[in-house]
Amino acid sequence: MLLELLRDMLSIMTNLFIIGNGFDLAHGMKTRYTDFRQFLIDNYLYGSYEPYSFVDVPTTTLMPDGDEQYNETDVVKSILSIIDNAEGVNWSDVETSLADLPYETFLDDYDFYDKEDDNYIRDTFYRNYSLATSLCGALEQIDYYFQEWISQIDIAPKINLEFKKVIDIQNDLFLTFNYTNTLQRLYQVKNVCHIHGKAEENLFFGHGDNECPKDYYEKNWFGAQDSLENLFFSLKKDTENAYNKNKSFFENIKISAIEKPLTIYSYGFSFSLADRYYLKKICDIIDTSKICFYMNNYDSPERRKMFENILRECGFKGTTGEFFI
Repeated sequence: MLLELLRDMLSIMTNLFIIGNGFDLAHGMKTRYTDFRQFLIDNYLYGSYEPYSFVDVPTTTLMPDGDEQYNETDVVKSILSIIDNAEGVNWSDVETSLADLPYETFLDDYDFYDKEDDNYIRDTFYRNYSLATSLCGALEQIDYYFQEWISQIDIAPKINLEFKKVIDIQNDLFLTFNYTNTLQRLYQVKNVCHIHGKAEENLFFGHGDNECPKDYYEKNWFGAQDSLENLFFSLKKDTENAYNKNKSFFENIKISAIEKPLTIYSYGFSFSLADRYYLKKICDIIDTSKICFYMNNYDSPERRKMFENILRECGFKGTTGEFFI
């Protein structure tokens, strides 16, 4: 009865669904960081990896054409080692961690305010410079392996009948942060924006931090600061470019909100730092004072309250609620 009432209400308004990785997980898909991690182990490390073993910084081989080539086993071990030490199992955590990777796993600790030995300073500088150059070159390749993994993920044939009853596949708008085609394959929805790309395209992947801690790099890993700064920005998600590439979709949101009342639903969305950029854009282009933003009840009340606070910080002025799927 409640579901039918909700469906009747939705038919007289425009609905925007914001979809995150929790949506794919709820459909039984293997899209956690642990699944990506296992993919790397199975495909590049012969199915075996000891997380607490010592991992060398990757070295390069000079090719006949003058290019340098990394050993893939070394690269994958470095990626696993540094991310394992940084964060947990959620993609939002992993992407956020790319702004603050634990480089002490590979580099010397050094405080140039405490050391006066010129040889120590010089040796440390060149060692960290060399190690960081190799390490950063390897870590920059994470998006290559990530895209390779995404391209082989199977879409689980598990339709959520309750969700299917709520959505209007012809008219509702779907802003998805997932790289998979779950919405199209399982529900045949029409108006989907893959804001960060999809499996067969170039992906937008990375953290959302704008402030590079170069002074911290220099103080702790003297000699490595330039390479670490370059890596910081190469691993930053280009949200502005992603928005501009999909600007027509956001214009569609604006037009739809003018034509009919707008309601927003989030499903499996984690409100990560980089992704808040788009929430701010939505709050900038439409009047949110009369909009209700519904969050899926999967998350705890405490977590939903945290999400609401983030929404307010992004400029949302309407009401919030929860919906049950």
